[in-house]
Amino acid sequence: MYLANDGKGWPQGLIRNPAPGFDEAVEMARDAGPGESSYTEYDRGITAGACRWLRRKPATLRDKPWALFVSFVSPHFPLTAPREFYDLYAGREMPATVGRLSNHPVIREMAKFWAYDDHFDAAARDRGKCGYFGLCSFLDDNLRQVLEALEDSGAARDTLVLYITDHGEMLGNHGFWAKSVMYEDSAGIPLIMAGGETAVGVNNTPVSLTDIAATVETAVGLAPRAATAPWQGRALQGFVEAPEAERFILSEYHDGGSPTGFFHAPPGGLEIHLLRRRSSLSAVQS
Repeated sequence: MYLANDGKGWPQGLIRNPAPGFDEAVEMARDAGPGESSYTEYDRGITAGACRWLRRKPATLRDKPWALFVSFVSPHFPLTAPREFYDLYAGREMPATVGRLSNHPVIREMAKFWAYDDHFDAAARDRGKCGYFGLCSFLDDNLRQVLEALEDSGAARDTLVLYITDHGEMLGNHGFWAKSVMYEDSAGIPLIMAGGETAVGVNNTPVSLTDIAATVETAVGLAPRAATAPWQGRALQGFVEAPEAERFILSEYHDGGSPTGFFHAPPGGLEIHLLRRRSSLSAVQS
């Protein structure tokens, strides 16, 4: 972001009083539909680079541990999906939009800023949903290519694969598109761990992205620093053996559109400003 606009960053996300406008909100509905974007082009390049690395590098490392971070943008907005993936959903009945805008004062202030929904009519809603689902399928296809390259490398049997993301998509529900709020659609993210000695199954331990560093350290034979507070990250491998269904997880938001920072956590922790949400760890065998 800082490189893309001459180091200005995003001042609109920092200003609180008075809150600025966000005229770019019109772009969400305007850009929804079939086609390519700079984001899908970026993801294609990431896939190609990751596949080249996997088919070449692991064989040269022999018994040494290695890690590869493959970071895609999709299915982040703009909701512009390549035609072959958009067409998988075009013309089909889309899931109904659920919920209405809350009267919570922070939610109301957020909706004034993130006014994406004001620009959607019924046709645009369908295009937006087709675009989002199309981008999910586009991402799936990129992941297929990466995993096939891992198989071709001969290292798949000994490799732990983590599938994670940073946020979900509101898709018009509760009056919001994109992210930024604490509803399940936004805060509940997928996390899959597969391969190596990971047991098959679903684990309902609440986990978060703060756990990833310790998980990777453990996977490559290092000893992560022990957590001394409930909110600190811990290796996911330990939860596979000993689930903790009531583990404390904290989410917080301080970005654009909010009149204040806000947080949510399980009852008994910090004050709940919006909705409780706990992301779950799924452990599956590839």
